[in-house]
Amino acid sequence: MRILQPKHSMIEKMIDTGDGFIILEDDWDPKKGKSNLYKVDKNFEIIWEADRDPNLSAFYNITIRNDDKLIIYDGCGEAELNPDTGELTNWILTK
Repeated sequence: MRILQPKHSMIEKMIDTGDGFIILEDDWDPKKGKSNLYKVDKNFEIIWEADRDPNLSAFYNITIRNDDKLIIYDGCGEAELNPDTGELTNWILTK
């Protein structure tokens, strides 16, 4: 049995997508790596990492809405997350 090892810190949330898992890590410093939100396949190989500007805050939450869309949150707002590509769309800035 393989055990998923976090890339940066601790795994805060893990969402099963059927073909893998979307991972959100907590306590993350953007200067240490590309992103604290990424997807791995069933063998825990990285499929994608959500793009982050190192000057912006890390992602801090991910939820599944009633319409089955994945929504991510960072310190500036929220966006829809495509679970297949990691692409972030429909940003709503709150700050």
